[in-house]
Amino acid sequence: MQNEKIDLIGAIIPRDLIISAEVINSGFNSDAIIVNNEWIFRFPKRPEIYDEYIREEKILKLITPYLDIPVPNPTVHKINGELFTGHRLIKGKQYTDAVAEMSKAQKDQLARDLAEFLVQLHGIKTDLPVNQYSLDEFSALKNVKSSLKQDAAQIKKILSDFAAKNLLLDPKNAVLCHTDLNENNILIEDGRLCGVIDFGGASVCERSIDFAALTKFDYELAKNMVQYYTEISGNAVDFDYSVIIEKMICYNGIVEACNDIERQKRYRKWLSRIK
Repeated sequence: MQNEKIDLIGAIIPRDLIISAEVINSGFNSDAIIVNNEWIFRFPKRPEIYDEYIREEKILKLITPYLDIPVPNPTVHKINGELFTGHRLIKGKQYTDAVAEMSKAQKDQLARDLAEFLVQLHGIKTDLPVNQYSLDEFSALKNVKSSLKQDAAQIKKILSDFAAKNLLLDPKNAVLCHTDLNENNILIEDGRLCGVIDFGGASVCERSIDFAALTKFDYELAKNMVQYYTEISGNAVDFDYSVIIEKMICYNGIVEACNDIERQKRYRKWLSRIK
C-alpha cells in the first residue's frame, strides 16, 4: 500500500527526487506521508473524506491572506481515481511533543499567541452557513449501555446543561471557527506558535467552540486563552459552553467504545482533565 501511494506522489515529485518518505498513520481520517521532510501528502482512510479535503482546500485559500500564523496550503490531486492532498510541510513540533520542554512563561505566551490567532480567524467574513451543535451529533448518549450505568447520572446532567446552553446561543456570536484546535493541530517552535493545521472541520459556529478541544489536554492553557482572547477582541467567550461540548464529546466516545476498553480509558483520561 505504501508503494502505491509513493507511486501517486511520484506524479507530483519525480521518484528519483524522493529521498525519504515517513509514513504517519495515526490520524482518525487520514494517513500521511512526509516526503524529504519538506512535503506532506494526505490520503483519506474513507471515501467520505474526499469532500472534506475539497472543502478544506477552499477554506484555506479564503483564510490564508488574513492570518499571521502559517497554515497549510494544500492542493487536491486526483490521479488514477485516487484523491489526495499535498502541501509544503510547516516545520515545528506538535504541542503534544513540545509541552514537556516549555516553561510556564512560554505556555503563557502560547496562550496569547493562540488567542491572537483565533481573533484573526474569527474576524474573517464568510458566507458559510451557521452550524450549531445538536444532540444528533451525540447520538450515542441516547443509548447508555448497561455496562456504563455508572455514567448515566453524569450524562443526564451534561445533556441537560447542553440543552440549556443551546437555547441561549446568540447567532451574533457565530464566527468562522477551526472547531478542532487540539494539542496535535498546534505547532510549536522555540516555545512560540508557528503553525496551525487540520482545518477539515472548520465551520461557522459559536466562538466558544474553539476553546473546547484543548480543555481535555491542557485545561489551564485553554482557560488562559479565553482571558487573552477577551482582552484582545472585546468579545466574551462562554467557557462553560466550551467545557460542556468537550465533556459531551468524551462521554459520547465512552459510550460508543463500550466494547473497547483501551479506547474508553483514553476518553476517561481526557474527561478527568476537564474541570
